[in-house]
Amino acid sequence: MERKMAKPHGEARIQIKRLWADLGKKKDTTKTQQSITEMLSLMEDGKLITEFAMKRDLSRIIQSILKYGTQEQRDVVQENLKEHVVELSKNNYAYYLVMKLLYYGTKEQRSAIIEKFYGRVRQLVRHKNASNVVETAYITYANSAQKKSLLEEFYGPEYSLFKSGEKHTLQEILNANPIKKPTILNFLKNYLFDLTNKPDILRNSIVHKPLLQYMELAKDSDKAEMAGFMSDHLKTFLHSKDGARAAVMCIQYAPLKERKMIVKSFKGYVKKICMEQYGHWVIISVFKFVDDTVLVSKLILKEMQQHTKELLLDKYGRLAFLAIIKGVVVPYFPPQIVKFMEPKLIDDPQNPGKQIATTKKLDEKRKEELLQNLLIDFTNAISNAEAIYDFVTNENAADVIKELFDHISVEVQNKLLDLILSWVDFTPQEERKYHPMEKKPEPKVNIVTHPVGRVFLSRLIKNHPTLADKVMDKLKPKLLDYAKDANGSWVVLRLLQNPSSKDTCKKLLLPAKEDLSNQNPETHAPILEELKK
Repeated sequence: MERKMAKPHGEARIQIKRLWADLGKKKDTTKTQQSITEMLSLMEDGKLITEFAMKRDLSRIIQSILKYGTQEQRDVVQENLKEHVVELSKNNYAYYLVMKLLYYGTKEQRSAIIEKFYGRVRQLVRHKNASNVVETAYITYANSAQKKSLLEEFYGPEYSLFKSGEKHTLQEILNANPIKKPTILNFLKNYLFDLTNKPDILRNSIVHKPLLQYMELAKDSDKAEMAGFMSDHLKTFLHSKDGARAAVMCIQYAPLKERKMIVKSFKGYVKKICMEQYGHWVIISVFKFVDDTVLVSKLILKEMQQHTKELLLDKYGRLAFLAIIKGVVVPYFPPQIVKFMEPKLIDDPQNPGKQIATTKKLDEKRKEELLQNLLIDFTNAISNAEAIYDFVTNENAADVIKELFDHISVEVQNKLLDLILSWVDFTPQEERKYHPMEKKPEPKVNIVTHPVGRVFLSRLIKNHPTLADKVMDKLKPKLLDYAKDANGSWVVLRLLQNPSSKDTCKKLLLPAKEDLSNQNPETHAPILEELKK
């Protein structure tokens, strides 16, 4: 106790901590606010807040004041700290507090904090603690004009020192002053090169935009140089949209040796990257632009196949398989991504005025080699009844299985179809009792009446007419029941439209035509039309 009392403002500290210990426990809002008022009074009406903000325990107390205090009490904290946010952002304990100031601040208070970063953005981004604050401000709280103002400081010292009222993007700056392009790009290059010594900083999306802008505007030789410097770090910045696009361009323009280094750097991270909203673009670009398909198969495909089920069921993970099986095409990929993934041409260093492709292998040849390597183990991974049910009744995985049928032998097609049709006459078993804390799995149902399963079977019959007879034989005993079902009627309709199964299907359904006419006209009108033909 004597040691605590000997510290500066020791008595005030002890009393503040006592009040803080009960702060979150009080259910009475009035008492909570009274305690906070007393705490602020002990801080000499906020004058000691800046000093206390630098201390580990006291910084947490100020965060609690922001959390539980009234707007007026929060304003006291904001007013006392607003001139010190840059210094606080660098402190090991206070930078958390600055993020709370942004979180609990009003629109005007947030803008005031962000403006304090102007002129210091590049230095703060390089700092371990301050970079987290700037990143939070940029991503969560800055408006469009503030984002432009923060970003323009990466273009040179003059954009840090002289802030005009107008905020411009890099392209707008270069359009107005084309002569500045070499200077700005050179400054940007040196800064980005320097950041490779601090790979953790590259995780922050505020540096992804400048990197992407450099890759879009630099000469082909400079793009290749930048790609070489970034080859070990792509996995650190591919989680954002700008970062993923920059990473794809690094793969597109990187020299052969660096592309192999990039592929090797993904080892152990393939599953995570494939399931990223934007990161999966990078894995797909490996399939599109790395000619060494043996290396890609060994390091990328092998790791994907270790997590086949998780990836197939994932919204983004399945796209890695589709890129190989079907290709980077609409509708699985947006048109802008399809265009972005097209083969790139660069200036030929040995023949000025001519351009050459960034890859040597033809796109189709590379895709064919990867597909052969994928199919070796992929069909085995999905060839069991439980797994195939999960896949064809999941809208993400069903697309992959549907496209897979175009690339496998008739023997394998029949084997998979037998597994799928084993769920046609499936009857749900009585469920066991589950503990309230235990996750209850989705009950399995007949695949024909499943909302996703019926779409899969319908498309399969349409795309592979030769398989219709096998489906027809399986559905024949209960065909009328399926025809009456809202979901099953879609599969029956496809069987009616298929030349090989049409006659058998009609023969079974015509006696029940009147019964079918009494069903929902929206779902059964197409079946009745087919029966009239």
